[in-house]
Amino acid sequence: MTLAFICPDSFKDYGFLKNELSKLGNITKIICATSNATRLIKAYVSEHKNIEYGHEKRGGKLARMRRIVQDSEEIFLVEFTDYDPKKIKISRTQEALKKARTTNKKLHFFKYDRYKKCVYSDKDELLDKIDHFCLPPEDVYAKRYSHPLSQASPELRNDQEVVMFALERYGFAFDFASRQMQKDMQFVLQALKRNAGIFPYVYEKLRKESEVMNAKGVVTDKVCKRNATYLFNQPTDKFYHSESRWSTIAQMAFIWLSKQKEGLTLFVSTIKDDRKNWLKKSGEEIHFTGWTVHNTFVEAYIKRIFDDDPVLNTTLKPDIVWMSKEYRQIVLIEVKTVGTTKKHNIQQMKQYEELVVELSNLGWQTKLYYLMPYGFEDKTGEFAEWHYLEKENIKIILWEELFSKMKDSDIAPYIDEHLEHYTLMPDWLKSTEENETR
Repeated sequence: MTLAFICPDSFKDYGFLKNELSKLGNITKIICATSNATRLIKAYVSEHKNIEYGHEKRGGKLARMRRIVQDSEEIFLVEFTDYDPKKIKISRTQEALKKARTTNKKLHFFKYDRYKKCVYSDKDELLDKIDHFCLPPEDVYAKRYSHPLSQASPELRNDQEVVMFALERYGFAFDFASRQMQKDMQFVLQALKRNAGIFPYVYEKLRKESEVMNAKGVVTDKVCKRNATYLFNQPTDKFYHSESRWSTIAQMAFIWLSKQKEGLTLFVSTIKDDRKNWLKKSGEEIHFTGWTVHNTFVEAYIKRIFDDDPVLNTTLKPDIVWMSKEYRQIVLIEVKTVGTTKKHNIQQMKQYEELVVELSNLGWQTKLYYLMPYGFEDKTGEFAEWHYLEKENIKIILWEELFSKMKDSDIAPYIDEHLEHYTLMPDWLKSTEENETR
């Protein structure tokens, strides 16, 4: 039996879920529509090897919930007892519930009290029970970037002692986030913004702190360093149409690297829900031997650069193309700066992969790379492009490393007068050898 599981985003009570699911027999697969529901079901499936799970990712969350209701044989839906339609105009769980009730499928509907009282007689037992929900080890907080109370189960979250303990621990987390902004201000602020509703004071305080840091500059080795996204956001973060300019700059930089006989590291995406360590080195490099203005093209229709040999039926205009007719080699580089993932972006990524196959079948050694800043964000929160790059194992070149190579060149001032300011890369992207010599 295929079961659709639907719950509010803040529902965390795995014990309740496990107990109720165990009462249902003959479950072969559980399908979900949200990340929170998937995390809970993954935990349950890990204990029941005979059950599969599926995560519907097509469309928005409402459409996904309707789809899993349609695709399932039975529906398991949790809603909070204090749900108030006056306060919440659109509730995804309520919309899914309406959809479920229009079907003839069996509905397991649970009203869940998230404010159940919880009293502990033994304080040591209390602290042991909630220690992993609250923050202080730096490595734990670095993995989460989220409010500790949002991680606790509802009965713990309402216990006065737990709240006091978590707030004490959160003082450490606040200090850690403030210090972490010295390394990656944008990342921390974006994480806090997503959780601003839980703890608005912290977000506002750190946001103001970031304004001061922006004004004074963050000093690292006597140089104000930020990731490349900061440069792309100038003069405004709405300036998305400047990508053509950056494609031209990248072409010029690659030709310069060719003359210097320099290469760049190739990375692969390892994107996770918490976006921790979402890149790693692939162990390969790209070299630009023989790249000149005569064999590289920017935003040219690829079917027109072959002089009709071979004839390609495509309208694609790769951001950068390098071609060696002598060795029948082609390199395609798609350039990313800032912006929001759109559906057609993923479709275009698939078309590029199809193009690589088509060119390879025609006898051309073809490679596809993406040039991206490591801070490239998807404001929808779905990070579809990062996930696609991981799934297809497509190699990535980082703008930050490119700028680091270019910062002392003669052409650097023509890119930006302080290009060295935009070369900041997180510690986890650096090799062990680099870290040991620091």
